[in-house]
Amino acid sequence: MTPKRRRIDWDQLRTRLAAAREAAADHVLSPERVEAIYRERAEALARPRTEADRASGFRVLEVEVGGERFGVDLRDVAEVLPFDGGTPVPGGPSELVGVVNVRGDLRSVTDLGRLLGVTGSNILGFVVLIRGAEAALRVDRAEAVRTIELAADARPDSPFVRGVTADRLRVLDTAALLAHPVFRGPSGKE
Repeated sequence: MTPKRRRIDWDQLRTRLAAAREAAADHVLSPERVEAIYRERAEALARPRTEADRASGFRVLEVEVGGERFGVDLRDVAEVLPFDGGTPVPGGPSELVGVVNVRGDLRSVTDLGRLLGVTGSNILGFVVLIRGAEAALRVDRAEAVRTIELAADARPDSPFVRGVTADRLRVLDTAALLAHPVFRGPSGKE
């Protein structure tokens, strides 16, 4: 026994489709508004950091190396990827783990633990690609993005640490890290 088919009410269907189109059109931004939003975002990202920005807090990517926690200023992070081991560089410094190919661009991968004198783990972990540099940092874990404020009374324990939070998260100085000789090639240039 075949169930009885309901007839399609084409007029009702057309009415419902027209109402759905109208509702969707109310939420679509004009090309001019989209352009204005993109322009505002680009201007905000292009503004140089000020002392007021630093005082009011900023966002960091919290990473872990050898059981110790560090923060990387999110404005310096281009991307975080799982580390596949990369390609070793014969004769390179011990901190240099190798190179990785990221969509056709080669990035040198430096072990953050070795650079900071922290014993890391044997896991592959992740690479944190540094914005504006052909470099990446190998970390054991990429934990979370959080907004932090540097503690005024905490003293950095390394030239690569720009400050410490109240909960002892050490925030890295990316510019100081990139000035390390491991990030310069044999010619002495980055």
